[in-house]
Amino acid sequence: MGVMSCDEAAGETCSTSQYQVAYNYRDELAQSSCTALSGRGGWVFAVRRTCSGDAPTCAEICGSSALSEQDYQVSRGGLECFNALHVYTGRPQLSEDTTKDTAKLGLKMYRFDTCNGRHCGPNFCCCRSK
Repeated sequence: MGVMSCDEAAGETCSTSQYQVAYNYRDELAQSSCTALSGRGGWVFAVRRTCSGDAPTCAEICGSSALSEQDYQVSRGGLECFNALHVYTGRPQLSEDTTKDTAKLGLKMYRFDTCNGRHCGPNFCCCRSK
């Protein structure tokens, strides 16, 4: 059985990779967006952030040695934050048939262009190798 990191009971869409690790669509959107935003080569991670005014900033999260130690390829050099995102839930599910639901809004994301927000805004931090 794969490791589940999504909550189907809460309506999250889950998928299982060939490595038996499950992701929800927000993780996949954040990872692909962070990778596209990086602007240079290197390791890129979309790291979940608690949406709270009490939560650490993305700069603090990405700069944490406890985080970079989770991956041997970045543990020595560390990670830095280069952006923050909010991937929204509760968006309309569009039809798989691409001829339907045209001209309708679907998924939604906000890019903060900062790593220092402490408010409930960013729910993903874009971290990359230094």
